[in-house]
Amino acid sequence: MKRIAFIGCSKRKKTSPCQAKDLYQGELFKKSLRYCQQEKFDEIYILSAKYGLVFLQDIIRPYEKTLNTFTEDEKKNWSNKVKQQILEKNISGEFWFFCGSNYHKYFEGKKPLFGLSLGYQLNWFNQKLKKGFNL
Repeated sequence: MKRIAFIGCSKRKKTSPCQAKDLYQGELFKKSLRYCQQEKFDEIYILSAKYGLVFLQDIIRPYEKTLNTFTEDEKKNWSNKVKQQILEKNISGEFWFFCGSNYHKYFEGKKPLFGLSLGYQLNWFNQKLKKGFNL
């Protein structure tokens, strides 16, 4: 079964349009992406508050939007939009979520960072990345 990774976007972004994998500049985003590449997930996608499901190579514009300010109904609607995008793209396999709870709340799958504060999430990645990289 294919392993599919979903990583959360970040507030810090470059200031001009570019590939999604390069747009997000947050430390957690960078470590999430690096970890998923190290662990050789079959597919990696970004969950964006503005765009929903984003491919790493998609060219997108910077934006200011976060699910942290969404109402519960808006979060459900966003999740339903992403689920529809997943179906339309025929993405299937074992889903892994490396993002904040607002981004994975309404999805089924593995959530290794569930319940961890930002500091503990970063530490989790630091420990995992040490095994494969010299940081």
